[in-house]
Amino acid sequence: MSSTCRILFVSAGAEPGRDGVGDYTRRMVEELRGRGHTAAMLALNDRSLGTGLLSSDNELWLSRVTPWSARMREAREFLEKFQPGVLSLQFVGYGFDPRGLPLGLATKLRTLAAGRPWHVMCHELWIEPEEGWTHRVLSRLQKALLVDLCRTLGPKVVHTSNENYARRLAGAGISASVLPLFSNIERVAPDPTLRKTLVREFDSVLDDQEVWIFVFFGSIHPGWNVEEFLKRTSEAARKAGKKASLFLSIGKNPGRGAEIWKAMRDGKSESLLFGEIGELSAADVSRHLQAADFGVATTPLGLLGKSGSAAAMASHELTTIVPRVDVFLAREVLEKAGLIPMDELFEQGLCNPPKPRVSHSAGETAGLFLQQLQPLFKTP
Repeated sequence: MSSTCRILFVSAGAEPGRDGVGDYTRRMVEELRGRGHTAAMLALNDRSLGTGLLSSDNELWLSRVTPWSARMREAREFLEKFQPGVLSLQFVGYGFDPRGLPLGLATKLRTLAAGRPWHVMCHELWIEPEEGWTHRVLSRLQKALLVDLCRTLGPKVVHTSNENYARRLAGAGISASVLPLFSNIERVAPDPTLRKTLVREFDSVLDDQEVWIFVFFGSIHPGWNVEEFLKRTSEAARKAGKKASLFLSIGKNPGRGAEIWKAMRDGKSESLLFGEIGELSAADVSRHLQAADFGVATTPLGLLGKSGSAAAMASHELTTIVPRVDVFLAREVLEKAGLIPMDELFEQGLCNPPKPRVSHSAGETAGLFLQQLQPLFKTP
């Protein structure tokens, strides 16, 4: 780009390591600054602040417990001081409301922008209308609010993280391009002793080369087939000459995911070992991913592009197990991405795992972002 831009990223939360979209946004800000542009963050509904705000020249966090009138006053002062040429909304409905129903948000944001152009990144959409009237009604309301948000703000460019979301948005009359997700977990130097330490922690006899290590990073999707996964993994391990499989859970795994993990752990045996590690620093997450043989992404393949944990596995070149493919994809496409679906060739894939290509870096995503928003970057 021949000229620089001033862009304000607007999100719900911003606490490092606690808010995935906040981490994504901060990384984008850093990438843009590194390219000579001016960027700042505005978090309108942060959960980490008890009261009040956290402010610097380039960031403003506003607590969700502060009345909206006070928050908008602080936000307007911050915006007028920063004078952005473009505002970028990093949208997650549940970040603004526990039911994913951010009522009144569109009007607040339109007033805040004072005529400046908008960009919208849809990290999440409306929920799928599952069985039961509650889910169907909630899905329709969430969809209506997102459509109204885009109509009210009139964004010149809309992005989302995967083709499935782009198709759903198109069906709602919103034209969106895919902006590939990147990993929030930077690769660090590996710990050469970690693999052996992990295995010895759960079995003092086995050598680490006799064990496959599988990593679950983050929440487990409710549709994950536990029984099939454990049965077929055990069979593949036996064929590969492994004496045991160690399954590690890293990070937060709330709600239904915790129940699924418990069901897996209840199947513990001499050949099936389980370890719940919990939250780690980004550096330690990187080391654990590098110590593993396989990652496990339980998100349906159509939504894999929005998974930060899957992006982290890909950026660490970790072969990743995914659910049975629900759309047609050529085998070579999956193998190039380092993915092993739970289909009829699952055991073969584990015994002869494909090596994944390196995923998009933050720099590549930032470059594409700047290229597509180029027409909006004008001096305010």
